[in-house]
Amino acid sequence: MLAGCATTGSDTPSLRDEIAADKAAFKTCADRQATRMIETTDFEPQTVATTALARCDSHWQDYTAGLQLLYTRQTRNITYGHLQSRSEGFDLNHQVHREIRQRAEKARAGGAQRGA
Repeated sequence: MLAGCATTGSDTPSLRDEIAADKAAFKTCADRQATRMIETTDFEPQTVATTALARCDSHWQDYTAGLQLLYTRQTRNITYGHLQSRSEGFDLNHQVHREIRQRAEKARAGGAQRGA
Protein backbone atom coordinates (compact mmCIF):
# COMPACT_ATOMS: atom_id res chain seq x y z
CA MET A 1 0.00 0.00 0.00
CA LEU A 2 1.21 3.49 -0.74
CA ALA A 3 2.09 5.77 2.14
CA GLY A 4 1.26 9.41 2.59
CA CYS A 5 -1.34 11.59 0.92
CA ALA A 6 -2.87 12.71 4.20
CA THR A 7 -3.78 16.36 4.36
CA THR A 8 -2.47 18.61 7.12
CA GLY A 9 -5.81 20.29 7.88
CA SER A 10 -7.72 18.50 10.61
CA ASP A 11 -11.11 19.40 9.12
CA THR A 12 -10.26 18.09 5.66
CA PRO A 13 -10.45 14.34 5.09
CA SER A 14 -7.38 12.70 3.62
CA LEU A 15 -7.48 11.42 0.07
CA ARG A 16 -7.29 7.88 1.46
CA ASP A 17 -10.38 8.55 3.58
CA GLU A 18 -12.23 9.88 0.54
CA ILE A 19 -11.26 6.81 -1.48
CA ALA A 20 -12.42 4.52 1.33
CA ALA A 21 -15.71 6.43 1.56
CA ASP A 22 -16.26 6.20 -2.21
CA LYS A 23 -15.51 2.47 -2.13
CA ALA A 24 -17.96 1.97 0.74
CA ALA A 25 -20.61 4.07 -1.04
CA PHE A 26 -20.22 1.96 -4.19
CA LYS A 27 -20.58 -1.30 -2.27
CA THR A 28 -23.56 0.01 -0.26
CA CYS A 29 -25.29 1.30 -3.37
CA ALA A 30 -24.73 -1.98 -5.23
CA ASP A 31 -26.02 -3.98 -2.27
CA ARG A 32 -29.14 -1.82 -2.01
CA GLN A 33 -29.85 -2.05 -5.74
CA ALA A 34 -29.30 -5.82 -5.74
CA THR A 35 -31.58 -6.32 -2.74
CA ARG A 36 -34.32 -4.32 -4.42
CA MET A 37 -34.01 -6.32 -7.64
CA ILE A 38 -33.81 -9.71 -5.91
CA GLU A 39 -36.93 -8.95 -3.87
CA THR A 40 -39.02 -7.52 -6.71
CA THR A 41 -37.95 -9.28 -9.92
CA ASP A 42 -37.11 -12.68 -11.35
CA PHE A 43 -34.14 -11.55 -13.45
CA GLU A 44 -31.22 -13.86 -14.12
CA PRO A 45 -28.50 -13.50 -11.45
CA GLN A 46 -26.04 -12.15 -14.04
CA THR A 47 -28.54 -9.44 -15.02
CA VAL A 48 -29.16 -8.53 -11.38
CA ALA A 49 -25.44 -8.10 -10.70
CA THR A 50 -24.70 -6.17 -13.89
CA THR A 51 -27.69 -3.85 -13.48
CA ALA A 52 -26.97 -3.18 -9.80
CA LEU A 53 -23.39 -2.15 -10.60
CA ALA A 54 -24.45 -0.02 -13.57
CA ARG A 55 -26.84 1.93 -11.34
CA CYS A 56 -23.94 2.75 -9.00
CA ASP A 57 -21.50 3.85 -11.68
CA SER A 58 -21.02 7.37 -10.30
CA HIS A 59 -19.71 5.96 -7.00
CA TRP A 60 -17.35 3.63 -8.90
CA GLN A 61 -16.10 6.53 -11.03
CA ASP A 62 -15.42 8.59 -7.90
CA TYR A 63 -13.52 5.68 -6.35
CA THR A 64 -11.29 5.13 -9.40
CA ALA A 65 -10.72 8.88 -9.83
CA GLY A 66 -9.50 9.06 -6.24
CA LEU A 67 -7.20 6.10 -6.79
CA GLN A 68 -5.79 7.69 -9.93
CA LEU A 69 -5.05 10.90 -8.05
CA LEU A 70 -3.41 8.94 -5.23
CA TYR A 71 -1.14 6.91 -7.52
CA THR A 72 -0.29 9.91 -9.68
CA ARG A 73 0.67 11.97 -6.62
CA GLN A 74 2.90 9.17 -5.35
CA THR A 75 4.67 8.43 -8.63
CA ARG A 76 4.27 11.66 -10.61
CA ASN A 77 3.34 9.34 -13.47
CA ILE A 78 -0.13 9.98 -14.89
CA THR A 79 -0.07 6.86 -17.06
CA TYR A 80 0.87 4.61 -14.15
CA GLY A 81 -1.74 6.26 -11.95
CA HIS A 82 -4.40 5.71 -14.59
CA LEU A 83 -3.51 2.06 -15.21
CA GLN A 84 -3.16 1.18 -11.54
CA SER A 85 -6.41 2.87 -10.53
CA ARG A 86 -8.36 1.20 -13.33
CA SER A 87 -6.90 -2.16 -12.37
CA GLU A 88 -7.91 -1.76 -8.71
CA GLY A 89 -11.27 -0.36 -9.73
CA PHE A 90 -12.04 -3.28 -12.00
CA ASP A 91 -10.92 -5.71 -9.29
CA LEU A 92 -13.46 -4.15 -6.93
CA ASN A 93 -16.11 -4.18 -9.65
CA HIS A 94 -15.55 -7.88 -10.36
CA GLN A 95 -15.55 -8.76 -6.66
CA VAL A 96 -18.84 -6.98 -5.98
CA HIS A 97 -20.38 -8.36 -9.19
CA ARG A 98 -19.47 -11.91 -8.16
CA GLU A 99 -20.88 -11.41 -4.64
CA ILE A 100 -24.18 -10.03 -5.96
CA ARG A 101 -24.50 -12.77 -8.58
CA GLN A 102 -24.00 -15.41 -5.87
CA ARG A 103 -26.64 -13.74 -3.67
CA ALA A 104 -29.07 -13.67 -6.58
CA GLU A 105 -28.36 -17.33 -7.39
CA LYS A 106 -29.04 -18.34 -3.77
CA ALA A 107 -32.25 -16.30 -3.68
CA ARG A 108 -33.40 -17.81 -6.95
CA ALA A 109 -32.59 -21.35 -5.78
CA GLY A 110 -34.46 -20.69 -2.53
CA GLY A 111 -37.48 -19.43 -4.45
CA ALA A 112 -37.46 -22.49 -6.69
CA GLN A 113 -37.38 -24.80 -3.66
CA ARG A 114 -40.31 -22.99 -2.03
CA GLY A 115 -42.29 -23.19 -5.27
CA ALA A 116 -41.75 -26.95 -5.62
